[in-house]
Amino acid sequence: PILGPAPVNAAMASAAVFPAAHFARWESKEPVPFQVTPDGRVWGMAAGDECFRDGRTGGTKCEKYTRDPDPKMANFHTGTATLDNGDVIRVGALTCANLHASIRMSADQRRQHHENSSTVWAKVIAWNDAKGRLCVSGSVVPGLDEKTLGQVAGLPISVELWPIRGVRANTLVGAHTVVSPAWPV
Repeated sequence: PILGPAPVNAAMASAAVFPAAHFARWESKEPVPFQVTPDGRVWGMAAGDECFRDGRTGGTKCEKYTRDPDPKMANFHTGTATLDNGDVIRVGALTCANLHASIRMSADQRRQHHENSSTVWAKVIAWNDAKGRLCVSGSVVPGLDEKTLGQVAGLPISVELWPIRGVRANTLVGAHTVVSPAWPV
């Protein structure tokens, strides 16, 4: 017999189903450091309201994260995730095992840099809370090895904001696990 796309798609979907509860939005009056729970939930703030650090100003200028000009963060939510309630949602990726792309690279070079060398370890949704801080909520990718998870769990997230045609200011395009983030929480 010839297998059509339905059995193959069903098998693929069942291999990567995420808990819907992990992707729930939340609010907090206080800053919430990024964290990973034992059940694989990832959540917290990726950009708080502290001073920005990017190495260009020598620490002499304090810039704060500003609300993303695209409330849907469409240039970050470029993938999908199937949830255990049957929903399929748009998600972004948390990456590790690579450096940030250089600000001197073109948008295409930056995208290629990440696609060729980063490891995706979690899928998340991102939004700005009522105070304008960048929040994420999601889940660890199934099958991630313990060594990688042990290295990234609980480290802060550093975001990449790029100029994108059609968006009035820099917008979220990437979120990378680092030791020293641009906007510490």
